[in-house]
Amino acid sequence: MPRCRAVGAPNVVKHLEAHKVENHFGANLGRIEMTTHVGTHIDALGHVSVGDRMYNGLSADAVVGDYGLKQLGIENVPPIITRGVLLDVSGLDGGPMLEAGRPVTADDLQRARDAAGVDVQEGDVVCIHTGWGSLFMGDNDCPVRPIAMF
Repeated sequence: MPRCRAVGAPNVVKHLEAHKVENHFGANLGRIEMTTHVGTHIDALGHVSVGDRMYNGLSADAVVGDYGLKQLGIENVPPIITRGVLLDVSGLDGGPMLEAGRPVTADDLQRARDAAGVDVQEGDVVCIHTGWGSLFMGDNDCPVRPIAMF
């Protein structure tokens, strides 16, 4: 079967027919793109340690392999298909982002929820916008000194 690149093909079905491809299966896709290892992410338990110890007292040697995580990896999380809710806390300190080192409290989340006019329900995935993502990949000086995680 000829290799077909959808980019630039004005009509995929006509393109397939021109190459005598009998299977006219096609799909329209949406795409969500994000970086990993910036801030929090869903399999964080396999990405942080204190000394040699990781989540549940496991040793880093037992968890981290040459080609990824041997335990605590994202492949252990079942598929998640649910409603997403965005809570924007970025302006709570009066600027474009939260102050450095400031924790996000339950009260902050309640205020953001009220401002958005949404109800967070059981099973929802909640994403929290702090404003700090605006600095990623920018040509900027570090506006804060690093803070210790532990």
